[in-house]
Amino acid sequence: MASTIEDVAARAGVSTATVSRAMRGLDGVSKRSRDKVLEAARELGYVVSPTAQALATGHTGMIAVIVPTFNEWFSANVLEGAQRRLQSAGRLTAVLSASAVRGRPDYDVDVVSLRRRIDGVVNVSLPLTDEETREVAGLGVPVIAVGNPSPPFASVSLADREAGRIATRHLVNLGHRVIAYISGSRDELEPNTPGGQRLEGWRDVLVEEGLEHGPDLVVNSFFDVRGGHDAVLELLERRPDVTAVFAAADMIATGAMVALSEYGLRVPEDISIIGVDGDDTDPWVQLTTVVQDPAEMGAMAADLLLQIIGGGAVPEMTLVHGRLRPGRTTARPRDPEAADASPRRPPRR
Repeated sequence: MASTIEDVAARAGVSTATVSRAMRGLDGVSKRSRDKVLEAARELGYVVSPTAQALATGHTGMIAVIVPTFNEWFSANVLEGAQRRLQSAGRLTAVLSASAVRGRPDYDVDVVSLRRRIDGVVNVSLPLTDEETREVAGLGVPVIAVGNPSPPFASVSLADREAGRIATRHLVNLGHRVIAYISGSRDELEPNTPGGQRLEGWRDVLVEEGLEHGPDLVVNSFFDVRGGHDAVLELLERRPDVTAVFAAADMIATGAMVALSEYGLRVPEDISIIGVDGDDTDPWVQLTTVVQDPAEMGAMAADLLLQIIGGGAVPEMTLVHGRLRPGRTTARPRDPEAADASPRRPPRR
């Protein structure tokens, strides 16, 4: 037997009017009550009829979620978290992908076709040019960016500078003194991107400790496994004295470990490596990382979007805090002298 709005109200301990407002994303409902209603609806499998919702509110009931790719861990999990939350609120989800050249997403969504067909947009990790920002803003619907802050739109993202500090502090506390950073951008890092913010966190800690933090300890590379592989070899040609590497993402860290293994360098005995994400792509490696939860970020973005659609105000930026997850890829330097000594240098390719 299908659940009714009365069933949801009884489960959540609120009135049917509160259930109706919460499920339709309207204001006048506290966050605590909204969360209770959405949880009750999920447990009971209750979904608002999109047709009824459109008639009641004048909205289409459709939310567009734009992702740069379907097969990347972060995007896929944000999409899942957002879609589940929107579905529980009786919203339909239109998923659109934007083509991407390696290292440089290319926004090519037909914005005109979305006009008057959607109530809002969730933009997942896709940086927009000024022209693209104007096009999206021209839709006249609320927009939430996830992963990459995109003014003037509200955003949900990892506290990236803090994540950089957490990762670097972990390495410093282990006794490392020559710590490099591998970014996720082949070009010069923009300060407000995740890679740029994580770089600032790396620099913050090294400055506080009076440790070297010059440009020769930073390698700009692509946000993928191959980028990490090539970057760490470039780094060791330049600075063979490095004993620890902070990679801007777990994929980069994985590629770096592959390259080090190919040339006979051990992790963490010769070089410690830490990443950011916690994607668990290889549970046998047990990478030390700063964990984030993209599915929860997607759900948060969906909640904020529904709040805006309902006439509520939201903060310009919502930061999600990462946490350190120690693994097997970081350790103290080999011996007391190793903090200032050079690991074995890989042969030239």
